[in-house]
Amino acid sequence: MTTWASISGTMDSIPNMLSASITKPQTLSQRRGSNTHVDVVWLSSCSIGTIFGAIHFLSWHSAFPTPTQLLLWRISSVVLVAEPFCLALEKALSFAFGDDTSVTTWRKAVASTLFIFFLPSMILGPLVYILARMALLVLAFLTVRNPPSTAFQTISWTTYIPHL
Repeated sequence: MTTWASISGTMDSIPNMLSASITKPQTLSQRRGSNTHVDVVWLSSCSIGTIFGAIHFLSWHSAFPTPTQLLLWRISSVVLVAEPFCLALEKALSFAFGDDTSVTTWRKAVASTLFIFFLPSMILGPLVYILARMALLVLAFLTVRNPPSTAFQTISWTTYIPHL
């Protein structure tokens, strides 16, 4: 037999059931389950890697023992800048055109096109980056082995120090 207490208890819980079904709109990162801290660390690491690679551009016009070594230095320097930049760009675009259920079909088409475009960079990129770093290390030691003739000139430091 139904008692008044059981009916009133059900009636009191109806507003709670209604409010539980109404939720606040979520942000894109909450819908995707993304951790903002991880995204910031990822983009910061890629930025630092790009800056590190850009430092190697300072030796773009330096003297190398052979033209092949100069070309290898330049290619490796470009790889050191391009690979972290491509990874950061891929991460930013995947965040913007992510696999969210509310995105339109044109955004899904753009996301799939970008995925195909960045696929070689995601697969081969880390391997090419490691090879470029190794090439720069080997080239640095090879260049020290055979320095240019201007490295042996004596510098008169007293001409560069102002005297009173």
